Amino acid sequence: MDLQLSGKHALVTGGSRGIGKAIARVLAEEGVDVALPARNPDTLAAAEAEIAAATGRQVIGLSADTTRDDEVQRVVHCGLTRTERTAPLVAARAAAQGVAPAVVEAGLAAGNSVNRVVDAEEVAHVVAFLCSPTSRAINGDAIAAGGGAPKAIHD
Repeated sequence: MDLQLSGKHALVTGGSRGIGKAIARVLAEEGVDVALPARNPDTLAAAEAEIAAATGRQVIGLSADTTRDDEVQRVVHCGLTRTERTAPLVAARAAAQGVAPAVVEAGLAAGNSVNRVVDAEEVAHVVAFLCSPTSRAINGDAIAAGGGAPKAIHD
């Protein structure tokens, strides 16, 4: 399916690992140039290189703590300047939940709609769809991409 995202730009917070990295990779695979703000410069550089090499898209790592307003403003300004325009903004939770996949597999996901843990890439595909013009009929809805169980997503 063509999500009509080729040539677009996005800013994905928490993009150096986990769900944020999966979202950035899927968007880049769809032809999006991505700015990645994240706190850890080492994982950020690795994610930037990995996604750019795998997709051929422009990937810009921006070292920042997005829990601080001044850092958010700097990142948005830098992202706009370096990618010409940046939209949409995708905010991925940057804090770890502290639940190991084995614990989730053992019980938390047993009652969800897919009876298994949902991985970060599956969430990323939902996000890519929501960023695209093909989702124009969806507005104001909450989409639970975790299969219906809390903490049932792992990377």
